[in-house]
Amino acid sequence: AVGERLGETARGVLAPLREAASAREWAPFAAALGAAGGRTRLNVGSNTRSPDAEVKEAFRRLRVLVREAGGLPAWNEHDERALEALAGLRALFRDAAGRYEAAKRERHALDFLDLELKAAALLRGHPAVADAVRGRFRCLMVDEAQDVNPAQADLIRLIAGPEDAAARPRLFLVGDAKQSIYRFRGADVARFGELRALAASRGGEALSLSRSFRTHEALTASLNALFAEVFGEPSEPFDASMEAMTGRPAPPPGGGPWLTLAPIAARTSEGESTHDRERRRVEADFVASEIAALLDARREVHDRAGGGTRPARPGDIAVLLRRLANVHAFELALEARGVPCATPGGAGFFDRQEVLDCGLLLRWLAEPDDRIALAGVLRSPFFALRDDTLLALRERSRALLPALRDPPDGLADSEAARCAHAAGVLGALRRAAGSAPADALLERALDLTGVEAAWAPIGGGDQARANIRKLARVVRSLAGHSLPEVAAYLERRRDELDVREAPAVLDRPDAVQVMTVHAAKGLEFPIVFVPEAHASPRDRWETVRWRRGEGVSATLRRGEDDDRRPRPGFYDHLRLRDDREDAAEHRRLFYVAATRAADYLFVSGDEAAAEGGWLRAAFDAHARGALPGADAREPVPADPVAFDPPRPLRPPAEREERDYVAPLLARPRVIPV
Repeated sequence: AVGERLGETARGVLAPLREAASAREWAPFAAALGAAGGRTRLNVGSNTRSPDAEVKEAFRRLRVLVREAGGLPAWNEHDERALEALAGLRALFRDAAGRYEAAKRERHALDFLDLELKAAALLRGHPAVADAVRGRFRCLMVDEAQDVNPAQADLIRLIAGPEDAAARPRLFLVGDAKQSIYRFRGADVARFGELRALAASRGGEALSLSRSFRTHEALTASLNALFAEVFGEPSEPFDASMEAMTGRPAPPPGGGPWLTLAPIAARTSEGESTHDRERRRVEADFVASEIAALLDARREVHDRAGGGTRPARPGDIAVLLRRLANVHAFELALEARGVPCATPGGAGFFDRQEVLDCGLLLRWLAEPDDRIALAGVLRSPFFALRDDTLLALRERSRALLPALRDPPDGLADSEAARCAHAAGVLGALRRAAGSAPADALLERALDLTGVEAAWAPIGGGDQARANIRKLARVVRSLAGHSLPEVAAYLERRRDELDVREAPAVLDRPDAVQVMTVHAAKGLEFPIVFVPEAHASPRDRWETVRWRRGEGVSATLRRGEDDDRRPRPGFYDHLRLRDDREDAAEHRRLFYVAATRAADYLFVSGDEAAAEGGWLRAAFDAHARGALPGADAREPVPADPVAFDPPRPLRPPAEREERDYVAPLLARPRVIPV
């Protein structure tokens, strides 16, 4: 039993807390919580199993909560103003949603969210239909259950049925909370926990799949130790925990090291500071040089087909990025080392520079008054005019095309020749634009300018030329549409947030794969590089912030005396909640990236890694002795790097392109509401 003195203290702490909590007001509860924290510092002896010790541990946790509560945001003077603004925002949202629903009804159309919500509504509102659906299935099997969103979880529960249902399928779930990385699509680890509880309530058994058939035992042991440190003990419903795994039965190939940690120094070898962009080029060069060395040394990897080992090939290697912002640096570095690479996701086909250049040309042919489009075409590889030449042309005439025909004095002979060439080609294309279709105009422009050949000496030129050929197919598939419609279509495809059309795929089955961690989920590679591992979760500063079941808030317009947009206290509360869930997902994303590796894992990033960064977590674990077999490298100096392709690039053959059929121009714009 708890000692009398300690019991009296506990009752004295809990009573005012219960009273303040019943008032459902933060200010009195915060005051009571602060007072409670000062009454819980007691000495109760060293018997850690006594009831007194358990109460002492509860008091310790209460003091931690008091400290955390001191940093929580509170309601402030901006919240009342935000409520007034949100009333207008709600009206605007309802109007937009109503118009969107009306547009869908007019087209007799549903979007993807409708398919989930209306199916759930049908089952919930029509018991006979729900019973008929349940009676059709003996088993309901859900794979990747950690990635379901709330609407999908609701649908699963409805099909699974209540306890008193006449007939209901058996529920079978497969999932791993550590691999839940689709929060931006609404996936929630807490939903996975609820589904597991649902299965358990129906008598289901929880089976732990602790054997990895991908990764050898030595690397698996390192990953166990690393992610035990990264995940720690779960304290929130969205936290994951690390359960120790055992590796594949086959022994590791070669002699290690299996895990390599490589920091990029903040300064050059001369002690000069560097910018992030410079360090990314250094890191890309480091990754490419390591890959080239592995291939040159014929590093052994496990051969799943034969059961033994074999020398590594480029297709055995993956470079996994959090985001594709710097993907081009890694492509250039690999090209410069003579290592074939492929970017399945790419930076987005319609965002590629060579595709943008062709789109600008079609835009100018459709709208000759668009001077920005014309300037973009003139400085692109189509004509390669220098910026100072464009400035001289603009100073001579507001219209660039007449200035091209009569360029100003003082231009270099080569620039004057380029101006004359551009004037001739653009004039011919403009005359043809009145009658020729868009695909014929694009093909003629490519023929007259030789732009595909211009990409040849540039790093990544073979990919650029394949993309140009793919764009020609896209434009050809739009036969029957006017030139302005085609130009507008290309711009719309570029601007759509949900479009990630891949660049043209070259015939490279044996190439290093450069992709995002999300794209690699479910895949495996003998050798995996995880660069840019220094970054912490991205700060998100949305003007409007919303959380399901909690509410919505917004930042306000900046006043004359404000150095930033005023933030209501409730906005900061929502942001704090989001930040914690983002940090938890960031840890899970690292787990997914690291566990794609079967034989070797390389983790790199800035030496000055931010709090929450993957590389910092790995070095912290190494410093505590948790990763005894890891190769912790010395920092790589951030000396300037230039990527020079060592060999000529060949034009892609017709068979190296993927056929492409453009979506309908008139397809409805699907907007998640």
